[in-house]
Amino acid sequence: MIIQSFHEENSNALLKIAADTAFFGNPVEAFLEDRRLFCDFFYRYYITYQPQNCWVAMDHQTVIGFLVGCLDSRIQAHQWRNLILPQILKNAVLRKYRIGSLTWDFLLQSLQSRLTEKKNRIDLSLYPAHLHINVDANWRGKGVGQELLKKYIEYLSQNHIPGVHLNTTDQNISACKLYEKMGFQLLSSHSTILWSHLISNSVELRLYGLRLTDSINIDHTK
Repeated sequence: MIIQSFHEENSNALLKIAADTAFFGNPVEAFLEDRRLFCDFFYRYYITYQPQNCWVAMDHQTVIGFLVGCLDSRIQAHQWRNLILPQILKNAVLRKYRIGSLTWDFLLQSLQSRLTEKKNRIDLSLYPAHLHINVDANWRGKGVGQELLKKYIEYLSQNHIPGVHLNTTDQNISACKLYEKMGFQLLSSHSTILWSHLISNSVELRLYGLRLTDSINIDHTK
C-alpha cells in the first residue's frame, strides 16, 4: 500500500468508494436512488477545485481508500454554493438524476433535522481545515485510514494550518477510535433524527477537531 496525491484518473474509483460507503459503511442506495447525485453533492467540489488537497491509498494500481479536504472551510463553503450547487440544481431540473421516494424522504428528513436540531458549530479560526475520509470495505482495519490521516496532518502542518475538523457519527465506531488515536478531540455532539426513517437506533452527530500544535506529540507508530 502506498499513499499518493490524487490524479484525475483516480476520480471514478474514488467516487465509487465514496458511494459504496455512504450509509454507515454501506452503499448510498439505502437512501438515494442515484449515486451520481450523492457524489456531485459531497465530493465533486474537492476533486474538481481542490485536487491538490486530495490523496488516495493504492494497492498496486487499485484505489483502496481516499482522503479529500481543504485548507479553508470558508472558501470551500463559498465556492460550493456558487460553483457546485447551481450545477446540481440544473441537473435535477433537466432530470439528469434519478430522483424517487428514497431521495424525497431523505431531503424531507434533512430539512426537518436542520430546522429542529442544534448544529455542531466549529471555530474556524482554530480549525479552518476539514476532511472526508473513506476506505474500501475489504481494506478496513489494515491501517489505510491512519496512513491517509498522517499524510494529511503532515501536509497541513507544512502549510502552517492551525487546526482541522471533521464530522461523523457514533455509528462509525472504528473511525471514531481512529480519530481519537490520532489526537482528535470530540468538540461537540448531539442526537439527530436524520436517519430515523431508515434505522431504529438513535444516531449521534459528532464534531471532532485537532489542533496542529497538538499533533506533534502523537505517536504515529502505535
